[in-house]
Amino acid sequence: MYAGEGEPLLHKDISFIINHTKFKGIDVAVTTNGIMFTKEFSKKCLNSLSWIKVSIDAGKPETYAKIHGTNSKDFLRLLDNLKDSIKVRDDNHCDCIIGVQALLLPENADELDLLAIRLKEIGVDYLVIKPFTNHPYREGNIGNLRYDELLCEVKSKLSGFESKKFRIILRSNTFKKLERKRDYRECYSLDFWSFIDANGDVYICSNFLKNKDYIYGNIYKESFEKIWNNRKKIDIDLSVCRLICRMDKVNQYLWELKHLPKHVNFI
Repeated sequence: MYAGEGEPLLHKDISFIINHTKFKGIDVAVTTNGIMFTKEFSKKCLNSLSWIKVSIDAGKPETYAKIHGTNSKDFLRLLDNLKDSIKVRDDNHCDCIIGVQALLLPENADELDLLAIRLKEIGVDYLVIKPFTNHPYREGNIGNLRYDELLCEVKSKLSGFESKKFRIILRSNTFKKLERKRDYRECYSLDFWSFIDANGDVYICSNFLKNKDYIYGNIYKESFEKIWNNRKKIDIDLSVCRLICRMDKVNQYLWELKHLPKHVNFI
């Protein structure tokens, strides 16, 4: 997945990179702000993507500009890009899921229904709504939000919007994670993923991006295969990890496999 360290579609060779990745037998996906998700980009490499997800955290241009720190005109430009790209996908029979994600915030809770209406009309495949959590190295930590009232408001507003062609995915279990303690005491998922930044540094995961103590090696100095096969175990303190981790579900599953309850054959 190309995401997580700035806007991936700004790279001048991103279309080639996506196509080459797919050519090498690796499934490819992209998370983007969507401003560069143009018809031209879609024609070049949409057929190589398994999915592309666009971040839109508002239902009105003014709110979008405030939350994303941009011009309100970008909101309509973004919707036009989605419309054009979906047409390219459908005309060329590309097997690419095009979705939108929104972080639930006090600023946008009362207008996510407006966003859903626009997306459904355009032909987007889904809208997923997720909670905000702070990254450990984020400047200006704003604290974790209380979601009880916001969730009730959003559930009420979005009821009845789903259809066979448009899904609304409210990450209910993810919201609940903010209120629970982890069931596992070790991160087993480090054997299954990593994060490579723009400088070529291979991190154990994105949670420790820019912290040099959590780097396995650099792909400009040696191959990823060599780095991965010769990597040393790096211990991490789960208490400093994000409350919502991409590998949380993997860790829960693997912890249960490693720590089976008594009489497991009778459960």
